[in-house]
Amino acid sequence: LHPDVAADADEDGRTVLLHLPSGQGWRLRSHGARAALEESVYVAGGEARRSVQVVLRAEPSTDRVQWAITRASVAAAPAEDG
Repeated sequence: LHPDVAADADEDGRTVLLHLPSGQGWRLRSHGARAALEESVYVAGGEARRSVQVVLRAEPSTDRVQWAITRASVAAAPAEDG
């Protein structure tokens, strides 16, 4: 994800909320896989910045993973870790 996008993983293990700087929000939901956030690196214009990525993990026996991203109402972005 772009470093300016804040993200929250819900406790249900299937949902990630994305908070854009504009105040707009997006919800990623998965079925058949657990959704989590992991550290990542965003590279643009030769500059590397810390970021996070959304990772979907499924058991090898899972025959189908479905996911969708929909617009969400988001009141406020989470506080950044400092």
